[in-house]
Amino acid sequence: MNIQFEETVIVMDAVYVDKTTGDLIQYFSKVINRSLTTADLSLMLEALALDAGLRPSDKDEKKREIQTLLIYDEKQPILKHIVPNDLAQKLNNVAFESNLGEFVLNTYHSSGMTHQPEYLLDALRLVADAQEVKRLIVVADDAFISNNVLPLLNEVEGKESITLFSMNPSSADKGVKWEMLGFSILRALGIRSEEL
Repeated sequence: MNIQFEETVIVMDAVYVDKTTGDLIQYFSKVINRSLTTADLSLMLEALALDAGLRPSDKDEKKREIQTLLIYDEKQPILKHIVPNDLAQKLNNVAFESNLGEFVLNTYHSSGMTHQPEYLLDALRLVADAQEVKRLIVVADDAFISNNVLPLLNEVEGKESITLFSMNPSSADKGVKWEMLGFSILRALGIRSEEL
């Protein structure tokens, strides 16, 4: 990957988020007693950005771009529980506007050269080393965080903020803030707090 990054970058394990969304759909359909089908990716990304501390830009500020890198396994290019769902065709090199700025989406897979979790780490290293990145938002598999993602993030310097999203609390330090991924997924599924 040879990429010029924006000040705000989201690095997301799309396979993990899709699986987690499926698990939450199954559980919360029973809790709220209504059918849940798919999560809206744009609402999920906006909720992640808000939970990471981004706020709408002032009218006088230049338009903010939120660069989003969706990392996936080439064997699973179609998301089962999130729309739009085609990582290779519908989610690569696209953008959408939000009151937080413009979310620019790009999708990447390892082309069989390495496994998807290692590719995610490679992408994360690249983003973490980029001087132009000020705010880093990471969504990673819980099983991969303690031994891989956190040691990398704990070494990162020169960022205004680093926010790690997962389903289980992480013992982040050195300025890495942990947030619950589930809240963003619930928002993207259209579940309201009064339903819970």
